[in-house]
Amino acid sequence: MKSINTKTTFIVILTLLTAGFAFPQHHNDDSWDDRKMPVISDNTEKMLDRIKEKLDELDADYLTQLRPREYNKSVRELHKIYRMIEAIKNQQDVEVYPVVLPMNEPDYRSLVNSINNEAFEDNKIAVLQSSVKYNYFTVDQIIGLMDLSSFSSWKLKALELTYPFVVDKNNSFKIINSLTFSGDKEKAQEILNRN
Repeated sequence: MKSINTKTTFIVILTLLTAGFAFPQHHNDDSWDDRKMPVISDNTEKMLDRIKEKLDELDADYLTQLRPREYNKSVRELHKIYRMIEAIKNQQDVEVYPVVLPMNEPDYRSLVNSINNEAFEDNKIAVLQSSVKYNYFTVDQIIGLMDLSSFSSWKLKALELTYPFVVDKNNSFKIINSLTFSGDKEKAQEILNRN
Protein backbone atom coordinates (compact mmCIF):
# COMPACT_ATOMS: atom_id res chain seq x y z
CA MET A 1 0.00 0.00 0.00
CA LYS A 2 2.86 2.36 0.75
CA SER A 3 3.98 2.05 -2.87
CA ILE A 4 0.62 3.34 -4.13
CA ASN A 5 0.70 6.27 -1.71
CA THR A 6 4.30 7.02 -2.63
CA LYS A 7 3.51 6.66 -6.32
CA THR A 8 0.51 8.98 -6.03
CA THR A 9 2.53 11.58 -4.13
CA PHE A 10 5.39 11.30 -6.62
CA ILE A 11 3.02 11.80 -9.58
CA VAL A 12 1.49 14.90 -7.99
CA ILE A 13 4.87 16.42 -7.12
CA LEU A 14 6.24 15.66 -10.58
CA THR A 15 3.15 17.19 -12.18
CA LEU A 16 3.46 20.29 -10.03
CA LEU A 17 7.11 20.69 -10.92
CA THR A 18 6.59 20.17 -14.62
CA ALA A 19 3.51 22.39 -14.75
CA GLY A 20 5.69 25.46 -14.53
CA PHE A 21 4.35 26.78 -11.27
CA ALA A 22 5.58 30.26 -10.53
CA PHE A 23 5.48 30.44 -6.78
CA PRO A 24 5.69 33.96 -5.32
CA GLN A 25 9.14 35.51 -5.43
CA HIS A 26 10.29 38.40 -3.28
CA HIS A 27 10.84 41.60 -5.21
CA ASN A 28 13.63 44.03 -4.48
CA ASP A 29 11.55 47.16 -4.80
CA ASP A 30 10.09 48.83 -1.71
CA SER A 31 6.51 48.62 -3.01
CA TRP A 32 6.38 44.86 -2.41
CA ASP A 33 4.28 43.86 0.58
CA ASP A 34 5.00 40.32 1.85
CA ARG A 35 1.42 40.04 3.11
CA LYS A 36 0.03 40.28 -0.43
CA MET A 37 0.21 37.06 -2.37
CA PRO A 38 -0.19 37.16 -6.14
CA VAL A 39 -3.24 35.44 -7.56
CA ILE A 40 -2.48 32.22 -9.42
CA SER A 41 -2.90 32.30 -13.16
CA ASP A 42 -5.83 30.73 -15.01
CA ASN A 43 -3.45 28.18 -16.53
CA THR A 44 -2.20 27.14 -13.11
CA GLU A 45 -5.75 26.83 -11.79
CA LYS A 46 -6.70 24.68 -14.80
CA MET A 47 -3.64 22.50 -14.19
CA LEU A 48 -4.62 22.04 -10.54
CA ASP A 49 -8.15 21.08 -11.58
CA ARG A 50 -6.67 18.59 -14.06
CA ILE A 51 -4.54 17.06 -11.30
CA LYS A 52 -7.68 16.61 -9.17
CA GLU A 53 -9.41 14.93 -12.10
CA LYS A 54 -6.50 12.52 -12.53
CA LEU A 55 -6.55 11.72 -8.82
CA ASP A 56 -10.29 11.04 -9.04
CA GLU A 57 -9.60 8.66 -11.94
CA LEU A 58 -6.88 6.94 -9.90
CA ASP A 59 -9.36 6.51 -7.06
CA ALA A 60 -12.14 5.18 -9.30
CA ASP A 61 -9.99 2.90 -11.46
CA TYR A 62 -7.46 1.50 -9.01
CA LEU A 63 -7.90 2.41 -5.37
CA THR A 64 -11.48 1.13 -5.17
CA GLN A 65 -10.12 -2.33 -5.98
CA LEU A 66 -8.11 -2.41 -2.75
CA ARG A 67 -9.19 -4.09 0.46
CA PRO A 68 -11.26 -1.75 2.71
CA ARG A 69 -8.45 -0.97 5.16
CA GLU A 70 -5.96 -0.18 2.37
CA TYR A 71 -8.59 1.82 0.52
CA ASN A 72 -9.31 3.94 3.60
CA LYS A 73 -5.61 4.70 4.02
CA SER A 74 -5.32 5.66 0.36
CA VAL A 75 -8.36 7.91 0.53
CA ARG A 76 -6.88 9.72 3.52
CA GLU A 77 -3.72 10.35 1.47
CA LEU A 78 -5.80 11.60 -1.46
CA HIS A 79 -7.63 14.03 0.80
CA LYS A 80 -4.31 15.46 1.98
CA ILE A 81 -3.34 16.05 -1.64
CA TYR A 82 -6.72 17.65 -2.38
CA ARG A 83 -6.20 20.04 0.56
CA MET A 84 -2.75 20.95 -0.76
CA ILE A 85 -4.20 21.68 -4.19
CA GLU A 86 -6.92 23.88 -2.70
CA ALA A 87 -4.31 25.67 -0.59
CA ILE A 88 -2.24 26.43 -3.68
CA LYS A 89 -5.34 27.71 -5.47
CA ASN A 90 -6.26 29.90 -2.51
CA GLN A 91 -2.65 30.85 -1.70
CA GLN A 92 -3.07 29.61 1.88
CA ASP A 93 -1.12 27.53 4.30
CA VAL A 94 -2.46 24.02 4.70
CA GLU A 95 -2.42 21.47 7.48
CA VAL A 96 -1.08 18.49 5.55
CA TYR A 97 -1.22 16.14 8.52
CA PRO A 98 -4.41 16.98 10.36
CA VAL A 99 -4.77 15.97 13.96
CA VAL A 100 -6.52 12.63 14.21
CA LEU A 101 -8.53 12.14 17.38
CA PRO A 102 -9.16 8.78 19.00
CA MET A 103 -12.62 7.47 19.75
CA ASN A 104 -14.20 9.54 22.52
CA GLU A 105 -14.84 7.91 25.87
CA PRO A 106 -18.66 7.54 25.64
CA ASP A 107 -18.40 5.93 22.18
CA TYR A 108 -15.58 3.69 23.40
CA ARG A 109 -17.65 2.55 26.40
CA SER A 110 -20.55 1.85 24.04
CA LEU A 111 -18.26 -0.25 21.83
CA VAL A 112 -16.99 -2.21 24.84
CA ASN A 113 -20.57 -2.87 25.95
CA SER A 114 -21.58 -3.98 22.47
CA ILE A 115 -18.67 -6.42 22.30
CA ASN A 116 -19.41 -7.74 25.79
CA ASN A 117 -23.06 -8.31 24.83
CA GLU A 118 -22.02 -10.78 22.14
CA ALA A 119 -21.68 -14.41 23.24
CA PHE A 120 -19.45 -15.72 20.46
CA GLU A 121 -16.00 -14.52 19.46
CA ASP A 122 -16.92 -14.29 15.76
CA ASN A 123 -19.74 -11.89 16.65
CA LYS A 124 -17.44 -9.86 18.89
CA ILE A 125 -14.97 -9.59 16.00
CA ALA A 126 -17.75 -8.48 13.65
CA VAL A 127 -18.70 -5.65 16.04
CA LEU A 128 -15.07 -4.55 16.31
CA GLN A 129 -14.60 -4.72 12.53
CA SER A 130 -17.52 -2.38 11.99
CA SER A 131 -16.05 0.09 14.47
CA VAL A 132 -12.55 0.26 13.01
CA LYS A 133 -13.93 1.49 9.69
CA TYR A 134 -14.79 4.84 11.26
CA ASN A 135 -12.63 5.30 14.37
CA TYR A 136 -9.11 5.72 15.67
CA PHE A 137 -7.82 4.38 18.99
CA THR A 138 -5.24 5.06 21.67
CA VAL A 139 -2.91 2.29 22.82
CA ASP A 140 -4.76 2.17 26.14
CA GLN A 141 -8.08 1.73 24.34
CA ILE A 142 -6.61 -1.09 22.26
CA ILE A 143 -5.31 -2.81 25.39
CA GLY A 144 -8.76 -2.42 26.95
CA LEU A 145 -10.32 -4.12 23.93
CA MET A 146 -7.73 -6.89 24.02
CA ASP A 147 -8.53 -7.46 27.70
CA LEU A 148 -12.22 -8.12 26.98
CA SER A 149 -11.31 -11.80 26.67
CA SER A 150 -8.64 -14.01 28.19
CA PHE A 151 -8.26 -15.95 24.93
CA SER A 152 -5.11 -15.27 22.93
CA SER A 153 -7.00 -15.54 19.66
CA TRP A 154 -9.24 -12.59 20.65
CA LYS A 155 -6.37 -10.49 22.00
CA LEU A 156 -4.33 -10.84 18.81
CA LYS A 157 -7.32 -10.34 16.51
CA ALA A 158 -8.37 -7.20 18.39
CA LEU A 159 -4.81 -5.90 18.09
CA GLU A 160 -4.61 -6.75 14.40
CA LEU A 161 -7.88 -4.92 13.65
CA THR A 162 -7.27 -1.78 15.71
CA TYR A 163 -3.52 -1.14 15.59
CA PRO A 164 -3.49 0.28 12.02
CA PHE A 165 -5.68 3.07 13.44
CA VAL A 166 -3.69 3.88 16.59
CA VAL A 167 -2.95 7.55 17.24
CA ASP A 168 -0.08 7.18 19.73
CA LYS A 169 2.31 4.59 18.33
CA ASN A 170 4.97 5.92 20.70
CA ASN A 171 3.15 4.01 23.46
CA SER A 172 3.11 0.69 21.60
CA PHE A 173 5.46 -0.90 24.11
CA LYS A 174 2.51 -1.05 26.53
CA ILE A 175 0.79 -3.53 24.21
CA ILE A 176 3.63 -6.02 24.47
CA ASN A 177 3.83 -5.50 28.25
CA SER A 178 0.08 -6.21 28.59
CA LEU A 179 0.48 -9.75 27.27
CA THR A 180 1.45 -12.70 29.46
CA PHE A 181 2.68 -15.42 27.13
CA SER A 182 5.90 -15.09 25.14
CA GLY A 183 4.25 -16.57 22.03
CA ASP A 184 1.55 -13.89 22.17
CA LYS A 185 4.19 -11.20 22.66
CA GLU A 186 6.03 -12.39 19.54
CA LYS A 187 2.88 -12.44 17.43
CA ALA A 188 1.87 -9.02 18.74
CA GLN A 189 5.30 -7.64 17.84
CA GLU A 190 4.85 -8.98 14.30
CA ILE A 191 1.53 -7.08 14.05
CA LEU A 192 3.18 -3.90 15.32
CA ASN A 193 6.04 -4.29 12.85
CA ARG A 194 3.62 -4.67 9.91
CA ASN A 195 1.95 -1.37 10.69
